[in-house]
Amino acid sequence: MYDALAGPIAEHVRTAAVTIAFIVPIAIAAMWGATHSLSTVATIALYAGALVAVFGAVFGAFYAVARVLGAIQLVLLRRLGDRLDRDAYLGMLGRAPAGSRLHVRLSFAAAWPDDTRGDVVDAVRHWMPRLEHVAWDGDVLDLRHQPVETSTLLVETGMIATRDRSQRSNRYIHGAFRRVVRRVIRRRDDRARIAKIDVTVVE
Repeated sequence: MYDALAGPIAEHVRTAAVTIAFIVPIAIAAMWGATHSLSTVATIALYAGALVAVFGAVFGAFYAVARVLGAIQLVLLRRLGDRLDRDAYLGMLGRAPAGSRLHVRLSFAAAWPDDTRGDVVDAVRHWMPRLEHVAWDGDVLDLRHQPVETSTLLVETGMIATRDRSQRSNRYIHGAFRRVVRRVIRRRDDRARIAKIDVTVVE
């Protein structure tokens, strides 16, 4: 859950962590070996030890950062109050992605006048061009985001071989919802209070 809440920034942090974890041990082994005239076997042993140590430190820091970012997102979700069913939303983030499109339905405390509804749709499309669908469904404003990536490519490296595998995550789904909150929900709240926020994921 915290990994998904951390949002897309966690992907960049993970990439940086992998890069650092490989480059730093090589630099340590090369400099130490050249300075102390180590044999090839000793240099390899030094590299292996540095690799383990740096991997542990870097990925420990990565998961700590992910937890902090996730905790910050929990605070931001709480600011939405009872309008969002946080337990259901967090449960959705903790499961495997059910689709690639974020679907948000906004119910207002008071109905919008008919002659302003078209302006609301135009404003929302202007604020958030990534929404592929913006329309009224009765008194509910129906929003659907463009498809987002739900698979993260991981690279596993061993002493002999390297292989790729994919891990499914709702990280970018939450990133899309964060944009809806920032660009749409907060702005609409200034004009007419949003009473309920329903969030689902569709294919």
